[in-house]
Amino acid sequence: AYTVTAASDLAVVTAIRLEVYAHESLPMNGPGRADNGNFHLSEFSAALFRPGHPEPVKLAFRRATADYNQPDWDIAKAIDGNGGTAWGIHPNEGRNHYAVFELAEPLKLAPGDRLSI
Repeated sequence: AYTVTAASDLAVVTAIRLEVYAHESLPMNGPGRADNGNFHLSEFSAALFRPGHPEPVKLAFRRATADYNQPDWDIAKAIDGNGGTAWGIHPNEGRNHYAVFELAEPLKLAPGDRLSI
């Protein structure tokens, strides 16, 4: 599991773009760590942390798209709530890829807000 938490100076967020990069240090140049360079993204989630609010607000996604989908492992499976399904990119390893996760509702950010992905 990977978690990234950051602030943004954007006023409104409508989507989150995930980019995965090929690199010579990875098996078959990646972008994954599997022997063939593939990866499986089982669940993509995001939450909003607001100053003065003890609990984060879980963000909902309405749709996900990707530049490439492994057959039967499409990007929609990364937001289906099922940890047994995932997005994959086989046999298109060794190249950069991206996915865009569209929020169900535009998110208005205030100073001090942080997104955790």
